[in-house]
Amino acid sequence: MAEIPINIKNALSDFITTLSKEIKVDSAFLFGSYAKGTWTNDSDIDIAVFSDFFSGRSRADAIAFLLDRALEYDLDIQPIVFDEKDLNNYQENPFVYEIITTGIKIA
Repeated sequence: MAEIPINIKNALSDFITTLSKEIKVDSAFLFGSYAKGTWTNDSDIDIAVFSDFFSGRSRADAIAFLLDRALEYDLDIQPIVFDEKDLNNYQENPFVYEIITTGIKIA
């Protein structure tokens, strides 16, 4: 598992805790360069948030909802959204499969 800087760990923990006060977060994964250990100082922080809250909402509205909350942090948090169905059927979507199998579970 990649070593994640403490400020990133703390920010993501706070982000998920704060988000969980508004919606039910089924699961969340850090993926991309931070999960692979290949990040640089210019890297964004890719997280996938799985929640039934996003069912029936447009992907753009759901991402906007998360981005509004991510802007509270002095980090480049780039959330992507999925619903619980995507989580339960992750083998059917190569992108979700990669997130779950190579990412770091944070919630």
